Amino acid sequence: MINSCFKKRFFSAILGMCLVISLPSYSDVSIEQIFRPPLITTMVIRPDGKAILSLKEENHIRYLSLTSIPQGDEKRLFTPSEYGSDKSMVGGIVWLDNRYFAINFFEPKAGIADLMDTKTSRRLLIVDSLAPVGSKEQVLNVKTPGWLVDTLPAVDGEFLYAKSGIQSRIYKLKVDLLTPDKKALSKSDKIDGGQFVAENQIIQVDGYATRWFSKKGGGFKSVLHFTEPYVLSLTEFGPDGKHEQAFSWRLLELDKDKSKDGTDKSIENYLPLALGPADSEYYCLDRLEDESKSLYRVNFKTKSQTLIYETSAFKIVDLVFSPDHQLIGVQVLKNERLSFEPLAQQAVTADTTIGENLVLTAGSSADANKKLVYEESHNQPGQYWLETQSPKQRTLMGDRYPWLVNQLKSKQVEGSLNVEGIDIPYLLNLPVSSTKVPLIVMPHGGPIGIFDSPYFDHYTQLFSARGYAVLRVNFRGSGGRSKQLREAGKKEWGDLILKDIYEATRTVIQRADVDQSRVCLFGISYGGYASSMLLIKHPDVYQCAVAVAGVYDLNLHLQSAQLSEQQDQWSKEYIGDYRTEYDALKLISPAFLADKLQRPLLLLHGDQDEVVDIEQSARFKFSLDKANKKAEFIRLEKMGHSVTSSEEAERLLSPSLEFLHANLM
Repeated sequence: MINSCFKKRFFSAILGMCLVISLPSYSDVSIEQIFRPPLITTMVIRPDGKAILSLKEENHIRYLSLTSIPQGDEKRLFTPSEYGSDKSMVGGIVWLDNRYFAINFFEPKAGIADLMDTKTSRRLLIVDSLAPVGSKEQVLNVKTPGWLVDTLPAVDGEFLYAKSGIQSRIYKLKVDLLTPDKKALSKSDKIDGGQFVAENQIIQVDGYATRWFSKKGGGFKSVLHFTEPYVLSLTEFGPDGKHEQAFSWRLLELDKDKSKDGTDKSIENYLPLALGPADSEYYCLDRLEDESKSLYRVNFKTKSQTLIYETSAFKIVDLVFSPDHQLIGVQVLKNERLSFEPLAQQAVTADTTIGENLVLTAGSSADANKKLVYEESHNQPGQYWLETQSPKQRTLMGDRYPWLVNQLKSKQVEGSLNVEGIDIPYLLNLPVSSTKVPLIVMPHGGPIGIFDSPYFDHYTQLFSARGYAVLRVNFRGSGGRSKQLREAGKKEWGDLILKDIYEATRTVIQRADVDQSRVCLFGISYGGYASSMLLIKHPDVYQCAVAVAGVYDLNLHLQSAQLSEQQDQWSKEYIGDYRTEYDALKLISPAFLADKLQRPLLLLHGDQDEVVDIEQSARFKFSLDKANKKAEFIRLEKMGHSVTSSEEAERLLSPSLEFLHANLM
């Protein structure tokens, strides 16, 4: 009897040990840690390579700090909220020489989101890094409206500045003749030291200039300016000094044409933002977009254009280039902050292979001996390194998210499969585990043009840290790869796009480390739609779904007053026309398939969503209730279409994680 009891206890203990040993090793990283704003937004190396200027944020306060090299001493130089208001921002940080750096300073006034306007919401400040912090002499200002166009790296204390008017000119200005920003000028003081005079003029064109394009080796390639009322021209400068019009936009006529056929992606729809990599090529924004989220490479001579990048939820306001003039990222307006989004190489040049790590040269010293390098990977959310050529040395200058260092242990697998003649790439992230793990399938938003990159993704790493494998599929319609893949997504919302995701899921659940009996979906925007549709269509594969801000009645969405004229035209081409395809669109609308739902579903939607009306989720929930189906609907108060803060992430993801855990763990 004693022996029998001992055996039972012994085997129970062994079984308990096995259960403990086989449990996955999960990270206790929190939602707040994953979605907290990064400590470092950007870094800029000083021309002599002896200091780094960083834009940082701690406790919701942004500031500029200077770190000496190699000593590592750090000094806070400038705090926008103390200098202006709590919503003041800085952008366009650039060194003029080893003493002065320039910043664009933004005040929270009307027009703040538009960097192309001429309002007083933006002004150029010149900061003296050697002056006492907080002194009047520390911050200088160019009071004449205009903008910095060239730092003149070969000359200390001078820069080129553009002034627009009936005639637009570029002037060479000296820093030591400028006055402190907050100093009141006396009657005897000359504005900006009286430097806007003929002897300081570099170049001139007729008409109001909105942007100048400087060449890599110095001088100017072209200018975008008004040559007649409502006629915008791109004028290029020849080696002989002659001006040649490369292209022009008759804006009133374009508006008329647009109202007739907004789907026409003619060359007139693109406005240059920066010089491109080849002759007559420019990086451009689409003037028909209500908010600039798409970046194109356009050749105005051959009249060809290529989409190279789309941001999922935020407005592009500027481009970021490496020292050798390679495009490495975009600045976006995100949650009233200017943020940097690095561009993967395949987003810059189409049809290239993506590397496992993102490595970008963010800056270099004037003698090229020191190079500031930005690196990022799927479980490493961004680091800045200083690489010295002689002597050979590599020093970590800062982690964007230092609290996540060595916290994210997942591994990543890249694969692809052929579906209906199209190669569909996918990314699978796996937590560290000795047993099979549950799978979350996470369709991206868009769906057209948006794509999942192999680099750091907040949602993926949060789920992986909780012990889930995460599958992301670059289904047909996704950007960042081939034109064939992108164009194959037209009018496939409820058909082949879903099949791509489903077939990728079936492939992945055959793996020995994935538990095919525990598979759920999580998606936002189009991802919310896809998650609900796949759950309805394939209850044998998917056990549950979390659908956030999805479209569940396509006809209702396509008739929404929130859609602009351009969005309406785009929807006709890529989704369908409710006027002629009403019945077909109804057949792929989850709200009309509620009676077919067999698995648990969680709906979440922000009540201030201006992209997809919350009525979509409300109607879907009504249909589900009417069909007596198991579904929960959470209304997220004062939230829009996407997460813009760690607090919003907490409100969205806490119930989502609870729901997933209840159905998968």
